[in-house]
Amino acid sequence: MDSSKNRWVNWSETQSCSPQQIAFPSTEGELIDCIHSAIKSDMKLKVVGSGHSFVGAALTDGLLIDLSKYNHITNVDTQNKQVTVQVGKKLEDLNPEIWNHGLAMSDLSDIAYQSVAGAISTGTHGTGIGFGCLATQVVAARVISGEGEIIDCSPEKDADLFGAAVIGVGAAGILSTVTLQLEDAFNLHALEMPMPFDFVIDHQDEFVKDNEHFEYFCHPDLSLALTKRNNRTAKPGKPLSPLGRWYHDEFIIGYLPKLTRLAKQAFPQLSKYLTHEIMVVARDNYIDRSYSVFASERKQYGCEMEYFIPKKHAKEALARVLDFVKGSGLKISMPIEVRWSAADVFPISMCYGRETTSIAIHVEMGERYENYFVPVETIMMNYEGRPHWGKMHFQTSSTLAPLYPKWDEFQKARQILDPKGIFENAYTKRVFGPI
Repeated sequence: MDSSKNRWVNWSETQSCSPQQIAFPSTEGELIDCIHSAIKSDMKLKVVGSGHSFVGAALTDGLLIDLSKYNHITNVDTQNKQVTVQVGKKLEDLNPEIWNHGLAMSDLSDIAYQSVAGAISTGTHGTGIGFGCLATQVVAARVISGEGEIIDCSPEKDADLFGAAVIGVGAAGILSTVTLQLEDAFNLHALEMPMPFDFVIDHQDEFVKDNEHFEYFCHPDLSLALTKRNNRTAKPGKPLSPLGRWYHDEFIIGYLPKLTRLAKQAFPQLSKYLTHEIMVVARDNYIDRSYSVFASERKQYGCEMEYFIPKKHAKEALARVLDFVKGSGLKISMPIEVRWSAADVFPISMCYGRETTSIAIHVEMGERYENYFVPVETIMMNYEGRPHWGKMHFQTSSTLAPLYPKWDEFQKARQILDPKGIFENAYTKRVFGPI
């Protein structure tokens, strides 16, 4: 078979592979058949959702399972406010459907393109010190081992396997279905506005305490930060107009940076006028369905690194990052994003055992990132920083193991869920070590 015909590329075009085969299962039986086929053919096997990860977690030259057709809700329990779903379902499709049942996820990330599996297994999160990563909403999981065995687990049943499989970065079994704990559908009041950066960083602990969901974007060249405060409200919806949403989510965030860069290249004399300040634009106050407020369109493709540090170090660590950029001479095209998350109990979660501040840095597609990302990673490591599993980082198993108190427990569960290493690839070997 000509594997070049099967070339797969991720969302940001930072990772690609040419597997021998690509399978598109739509049932659990077909998913299990894929594992048996890989075992029989002595092939490695990886699973991919929407491909939104920036790292090589899904790469293989063997069998690649694409979950795009494994995307159905199998049960909605309105009494207990739970939904069971095949993990290829995209969050952007899941949330409108559960809303029709009067239900909603308690928190979401700011991008909804991901599959349920991809978002959960990499520790994807939203923001709010009272809310954990999305995996904390999982109350039961159906997992398929590297030998094709089905394991039903939960925090009460086979808890060690549950914790490893749910946030397992595709290295500890395959998630088949998960049951999510939901709540009654709710509206969010969104207030997004620029504020003086010095004021924001001096009062960020108060903002975090006083708002259910708080985050901000800042830039080394700016004296302003764009703040976002989202809080539950019983008031009826007053959403943005379609034009207003397009203006912010697509024009300001997506097209304007590109147009500004091209204009500077063509007319250098405009540089003093086309500053990053023109992109710090507030939306009006608005109220909308929770999932519409949490997530927004992203038209600007790029590459991202995100580190999670103890909340108490947030101000100092961010100041060091900004000082580095200012002193380095680097011209940073995209802002820095700062968010907060609650502690959790998943063995390799970035938020395991501690309230966490996450600091995310970005570059545009095609830009060099090593000269920015590596020094920032070094700063983060001074604060016991843990990298987001789905975003760029340069760690190995030897540097990561000391950061996770339950690292050994994860490795034991991984050996049970994948005894022959069928789910291994270069990325998992680098960050977790071989089976």
